[in-house]
Amino acid sequence: MRSSDNYSLHKDLVEDILTRIEREVYTEDEPFSRIGFRDENNGTTSYYSSNVTKDDAKFVDDWCQELKISPLNTRLFKDEKTGDFELRLTSQFNDASKTPYLKTYEKDGKKMLVTAADFADFMASVSVNMKMA
Repeated sequence: MRSSDNYSLHKDLVEDILTRIEREVYTEDEPFSRIGFRDENNGTTSYYSSNVTKDDAKFVDDWCQELKISPLNTRLFKDEKTGDFELRLTSQFNDASKTPYLKTYEKDGKKMLVTAADFADFMASVSVNMKMA
């Protein structure tokens, strides 16, 4: 990583990010050595913010099934203060006219904001390369 062009251009930023994630990336200690939920001390994942519990994930998954929104290819974030959720869909575009379920929902005193265009630049590249293939 430190031999990359990005490092030479953005050394301070890269070092800051590395400092924050280094333990989780390189450790073999529990719970970081497996994919799972931190509240059960059985793993970690980047699909959920660190404060999302297994029960939260089930609640949102069930909610998505009711709304007919696939939770696949998404990331879920939980607001520390309100306990509300943001479900980010991995996609190239963020167009509510084509994806009408991009909005805020309420259930059992919780809110869930559904957004799109998570990893948009990467997905645009995937799309271009898929067309070329």
